[in-house]
Amino acid sequence: MKDHDQYLGKNSQEVVFDLLHSFGAEYFFLMRYIPKTKSAGDRLVVFKLADIPELPDLLKIIGAIPDSEQSLVGIFSRLFTKTALRHIPMIDFSNSIVGEYGTDRVKEVMETLGQKSGVILESGRCYHFYGFLPMSSPEWLNFMKKGLKFGEIGPKYITHQIADRGCTLRVSTNSYRPSMPKVIDFLHI
Repeated sequence: MKDHDQYLGKNSQEVVFDLLHSFGAEYFFLMRYIPKTKSAGDRLVVFKLADIPELPDLLKIIGAIPDSEQSLVGIFSRLFTKTALRHIPMIDFSNSIVGEYGTDRVKEVMETLGQKSGVILESGRCYHFYGFLPMSSPEWLNFMKKGLKFGEIGPKYITHQIADRGCTLRVSTNSYRPSMPKVIDFLHI
C-alpha cells in the first residue's frame, strides 16, 4: 500500500481485497445486512483468504450472499492474522459531510483520530474511509470512542459499531444503493 495514487478510481471490493492481503489476513468476515433496520448484521460469514486467490473469486462470494432485494454485503472490520485479531480502520461518514465539507474535512477528522494513511471513497450518499494500518481490538475501540466527538461521523453509527464489536462498510450494490463506492481521494501524512 505504498503508492496511494494507484487506488484512485478503484472500487471498495478492490480496496478490501488489497487490504486483506496487505494486513496478512488468514480469515475475514462478510456480513449480509439490510440498512437502517433491525436486521442490520443478521448474517456474519467467515472466509479463509487462501481459498480466495483472486479478486473475481471474492466477487462471486459477495454476489452469492445477498438473499433479498434490500440486502447488501459489507466487509466486517475484524480479521484474523496468523498471530492476532486485527481490525481494518473504517468509518462511514454521515450524509451531511458530502456536500458541506468535502474530502478535506474527512482528512482532518481522520488525522485527528490518528490515521496517517488510507483511502476515501464516495459511496453515492456519503464518504467511506479505509485505513492502511491494522489495529488491535483495544486500539480500534479507542479509535471508535474518539469518533463520537465528530458529528460528521454520527454517534448512532459509532454506538452500533461498538455494540457489534466491529465496523461494517458495504462492498455490494442493490436497487436502493446502486453506486459501488469508489476511491476519490487519499490520506497520506
